[in-house]
Amino acid sequence: MAQPNLSRTLAALEEELGFALFSRSKKGLTVTSQGERYLTQAEGLLEELANLEKACRCEQLSHVTIATIESSLYINHILDAMQQYPQLPIEFTENDLDEVIELVESEKAEFGLIIIPYSQQKNYEKYFSGHGLAYFPICRTPYFLLTNRQNPYFREGEKPDLNKLKHCILSSTQHSMRLKDESLGTYLPKECRILERNVRSSNMDFLDTFPNGVMITFQTHQRVLRRNDLISIPLRQLPLSMEYAYVCKKRKKLEKPVKMILGVLCEEVKNELEGNFLE
Repeated sequence: MAQPNLSRTLAALEEELGFALFSRSKKGLTVTSQGERYLTQAEGLLEELANLEKACRCEQLSHVTIATIESSLYINHILDAMQQYPQLPIEFTENDLDEVIELVESEKAEFGLIIIPYSQQKNYEKYFSGHGLAYFPICRTPYFLLTNRQNPYFREGEKPDLNKLKHCILSSTQHSMRLKDESLGTYLPKECRILERNVRSSNMDFLDTFPNGVMITFQTHQRVLRRNDLISIPLRQLPLSMEYAYVCKKRKKLEKPVKMILGVLCEEVKNELEGNFLE
């Protein structure tokens, strides 16, 4: 609001109330004691109204059902949303990508949270469209190298030299259509021994099974990393990346509570991965 309009609005409000909210001087505006009390109460009322509006919107829908691929990042943020909106029953199922597609296509889930290889995005979009689904990207990130803070070969903030990699664990990826997966092994040193494949990135216990354990994964969650005292280093030098996205039924209008939860989840994923986006 422009300054003249703001001044007129404040003056009109003070006239209506019958007392001054601000004292005016050459130095500017200062809140009066009555104004401070009024503004504090008004702020509380606005917050109550916002919560009431949120509750009323949630009551319009019996529950929100979400289908998600196996992802600690997605699941942790869904659990956070369930705590943030206790008045809205949120249900979720953890599935492979084919099952996510089936659940959204059959309308047993309002939307599905997925992660796909970016190099195959066009193929996936065509595949989803054939199943009556619309595809919406959230963000694109590189693969990550996870390891403990004491690892002398890989340090946070430094570009990782994969030639130092003697052994590692590869995280799992759940893909559809049986498309040929991007092979990380192609970009690792020949001497690098892959100890385990298809390990979930949330299962950090594997990193304790050998000295200076390293996991290469396409997803990371800061809460899990902090709990296990691990660091996450983006592998920007690899020509591979993954796209976080969601799918929903084409031409189906999402209810306001569903759109609200979906918006919250998308924003949290972006916040989690901020600083690692790829164009």
